Amino acid sequence: MIRKHPDFLDTNPDEVKGERLFEGDILLTPTQRRSLNERKGIAHPYYRWRDGSDGLPLVPYTFGDRSVDRVAVREGLEHWMEHTCITFQRATTIRTPHLRFIKGGGCYSYVGRMGQWRGQPVSIGTNCNVWEHLLHGSLKSVAVRLHFLCQALGFDLSSGDRLIMLNIEPWESSPTTINTDWLPTAKSQSPEVELGIVVHEVGHAIGFVHEQSRPDRDGYIKIINSNVIPNRLSNFNKYSNAAINNMDVPYDYSSVMHYGPKGFTVNGKTTISTHNPLAQGMIGRRVRNLPGLSHRDKLLANRMYNCIGKYGNYGFLNF
Repeated sequence: MIRKHPDFLDTNPDEVKGERLFEGDILLTPTQRRSLNERKGIAHPYYRWRDGSDGLPLVPYTFGDRSVDRVAVREGLEHWMEHTCITFQRATTIRTPHLRFIKGGGCYSYVGRMGQWRGQPVSIGTNCNVWEHLLHGSLKSVAVRLHFLCQALGFDLSSGDRLIMLNIEPWESSPTTINTDWLPTAKSQSPEVELGIVVHEVGHAIGFVHEQSRPDRDGYIKIINSNVIPNRLSNFNKYSNAAINNMDVPYDYSSVMHYGPKGFTVNGKTTISTHNPLAQGMIGRRVRNLPGLSHRDKLLANRMYNCIGKYGNYGFLNF
């Protein structure tokens, strides 16, 4: 059975170029990996992006792949700029640190600025669009809700939630195809990848870690280990107090950096249970109807980069 709200982390590769992805979508340098093993910090100010000529944090970027979803990337960057003082600009040189957006074998990023690199990869790639993965996989029978399928494809359906069956019987010698003539015509061009996924990976690139890995997470959630894929249990490890700095921002169920309730499930059951039952539907919101930064995501970024101190109180959250 396919979940109503699948998670791109479930379709991400385990490794990228021989390096195992940390927590499902994070690349680590050898230094960062050693720091984690020694329970030291990876959120050192060294990994934060430097200020530009205007005194505000500047993150240069390039597109390293012609096939990357540029519309989705730009919308994600604009979302960050709308709510923080961080500026994203096309790089004028490739000889200084910058983000290099690619279409790799999944969705992943390093945490923070890699000062010794010349273009750190941020992959908005294969399987980032979970619906695309479901439709073009080798499944024999896929059950999806029409409303969410059309919404994922960019169609505006304001009502109706009919259940349909797509019976896929591929020929052994040909790829699976689905007749989509019944679909309505899209009203406008839209990105293939959800906004929240891009915002999530860019969050890693500016220094954010996963919310459910915070040292204080046990006061808010419970990890149900028996429902987790055995070789993915390490994805639910939590950081030590010395490893990260939460900038005194409280735990955030609705963070764009939070795993969904069934992340890495082995049996379709819940892997993360919130102590407050009312918060269960809030976690993993990046693939829900309201993707993007939460109030506390914005607060954390603005405190991390001292947006108030650098720019004054021009709508940047500080409480």
